[in-house]
Amino acid sequence: IYISVGTAEGYQSDSFRQMIAEEANVGSKQLGAVQMERHHAFLQTDLATSEKILAAFQERQVGGFTVNAEVARKQRRRRRRS
Repeated sequence: IYISVGTAEGYQSDSFRQMIAEEANVGSKQLGAVQMERHHAFLQTDLATSEKILAAFQERQVGGFTVNAEVARKQRRRRRRS
C-alpha cells in the first residue's frame, strides 16, 4: 500500500506503524514490512487488512496532515547511467 506521509512529516517506521494501526483499527501484528521515504511510505499487508487501511485513509486528517492510501503500483526501476 502507498501512504502519503513519510519522514518529512515526522514519521519513522515505529510511529508510522502505530498511526496506521490506530487510525485503521487494525492490529500492529497485521502490518508487514514498511519502507519509509521522504514524503510517502509503502506498507506490506494481507488483503483483508489492506482493505481496512484503504477505506480508512481517504483524505483523512491525521496530525495536521491529509493522509491518503492507495494500492501501490509497480514501476520499472530506472537504470542509472554511468
